[in-house]
This record gives sequence, structure tokens and C-alpha cells, in this order.
Amino acid sequence: MSTGKRVIVFTEREPDGRYAWNHDGFSWIQDTPLGATAPGQLRCARERGDADSPLFMVNHWIDRFPPPATANRAILSERFITDRAERCRRERRMRPNLIATDFYDEGNLVDAVRRLNRLEEQEPVPTR
Repeated sequence: MSTGKRVIVFTEREPDGRYAWNHDGFSWIQDTPLGATAPGQLRCARERGDADSPLFMVNHWIDRFPPPATANRAILSERFITDRAERCRRERRMRPNLIATDFYDEGNLVDAVRRLNRLEEQEPVPTR
């Protein structure tokens, strides 16, 4: 049964070509640095992906093992997420298309993304 919905599959490793639908993620996506162990270490610089990769992913988690729910709760408020997304938009001159996080259900990620989507409808994208 066709619902008219589509899915796009990206992988972090270069696909072997076995499946035509499996795309090299960092040909399409550029992201922010990994490894932040405290909220103040979250950066907006480009980590992976090419400078002309059209999608922008913000890596938004505290990178410790095992992943600490309490440390991640501190960065999952709507305000923290939207402020960081806006800072990264200004610095990178791209709107974030993806926000990757741990413990999405421990904070207000969904509300933050809804707010960011409303802002996108209202404001033009900065040009280079």
C-alpha cells in the first residue's frame, strides 16, 4: 500500500553500493563538533561533511560514557536549544535542519523544534 510518504536513509560510513537508497550522510549533511563534555563546550563550527553539503545537523548532547541523563537535561530546555540553534544559524549562515540529541524525552526538544520551524517561516535565511 502506498501512503505517498518517503524516507531518506543516510549513513555515517560510506555506503558499499549494495543498496541504491543508502546515501553517504556527509555528502549531504555537515554537522557541529562532537565531544562536548559540558554545556559550555557545545560549538557551531563544521566538524564533518563538506562546506557545500546542503543540510546542517547540530550535535546536541553531552558526550560522556555512559550517556548521563542529568547532564543532558541541562541542555534540553527549549530556551537552550533555540538559543544554540540561532547562534549556529548566525555563525554558519545556515538554518539547522537536524538536531541530534540524547534523551529527547527528558526536556523540551520537540517544543524547541516547533518554535524554530515557526521562526523559519518568518525570517529570511542570511546570505553570505
